[in-house]
Amino acid sequence: MAPIFRAEHIGSLIRPATIVDNAASSGGGVGLKERSDAVSAAVRDVIQTQIKHSITPLTHGEYPRRNFFAVLFDQLEGFEYRPTKIPDGFRAEIPVVRGAAASGLYPVMPSPVATGPIRWVKPALAEEWQQIQDAVRVAAGGDEAKAEELLSRVKLTIPSPIVHHIRLKRGTAYTPGSGYKNDAEFFADLTKAYRQELKSLYDLGCRYVQVDDPDLTYFCDEDFLRGLKEDGVDPDELLDTYVKAHNEFLKGRPEDLTMGVHLCRGNLTDELWLAKGSYERIAQRLFNELEYDAFFLEYETEKAGSFEPLRFLPTGKVIVLGVVSTKTPELEDLGVLEKKVREAAAVIADANGITADEVLENQLAVSPQCGFASAEHKKAVGSEEKMWDKLLLVRDLAQQIWPNAK
Repeated sequence: MAPIFRAEHIGSLIRPATIVDNAASSGGGVGLKERSDAVSAAVRDVIQTQIKHSITPLTHGEYPRRNFFAVLFDQLEGFEYRPTKIPDGFRAEIPVVRGAAASGLYPVMPSPVATGPIRWVKPALAEEWQQIQDAVRVAAGGDEAKAEELLSRVKLTIPSPIVHHIRLKRGTAYTPGSGYKNDAEFFADLTKAYRQELKSLYDLGCRYVQVDDPDLTYFCDEDFLRGLKEDGVDPDELLDTYVKAHNEFLKGRPEDLTMGVHLCRGNLTDELWLAKGSYERIAQRLFNELEYDAFFLEYETEKAGSFEPLRFLPTGKVIVLGVVSTKTPELEDLGVLEKKVREAAAVIADANGITADEVLENQLAVSPQCGFASAEHKKAVGSEEKMWDKLLLVRDLAQQIWPNAK
């Protein structure tokens, strides 16, 4: 399949002050309805702004969430959030835990642990979808055909099914009382719940979902791999477990539901970089075994390595190249960015015996390397204005490479 959009963005956007201030006041009597109303109004505004500037796809900026993964797990039966000590309660050398431990700001991190059978009991994202739908209908001005067309541009993000399991110390993602005796049993129920949530989103009208996975890239990081071995874990076996978990939740999805995965390395400062190292170690397996339509890769700095791992991309799969940084306010040079994209196309073309133009036509799109605010208080680029400048740069880059594309 060719990319749905040539210019993409990862999903999270800098929250306006109305949301951030509301969140800061939530301990002082601000109720759930007040927060929901503030979020709904902000979603309407941000959808309008994306439409105005021809930014694609349309997202709600993850405004309803405290952070990118603060959704779904808290709605599943069987999970209990427990304070987990940093770093003792986590696997050795987990990059995000390393950063939290170094900062000293977070002595504990709440983590969902399965204390009973995992079951999907209700749609977790129905309210978010309703907020998007309402915003789109307002933007369409009562024109139902226009509203349907705008809804077809919407992308919703969800956290990876492995996001907590990979971080928690071996054997602690579920308790003996949960009934799970091993990872296979745990993931069988978790991925079933994910499939049910995906079906509920599809039934509501969603046709494009991006899974945010900041964890698969840990397998590129030598420190993480060393930590696994010190804990007696075989890295290849653990990666196999996670590939199977992703594919189990994708199993049986409708043909017109597009699924992408963002292999995230974070939008924090360099000191808190999530995972270093080339995609070389994981590219062949992930590109050829994961059942996603598109892979969102971060290539804004040299820390991700060269484009050589892209030689493993089979025809029929899409790479969205994250070449614009969401960590710094400086705007990249358009010519330099285009050169990068064409270099990537040449690598894929040479490996598959096709032309670079064919790769550009069928398999590539561009985006920022990450979201702009994975947590509601984050704004590494400095301001909303700088964020929109970055998104317009991505739009202009796509128009320069694919002048006739949407």
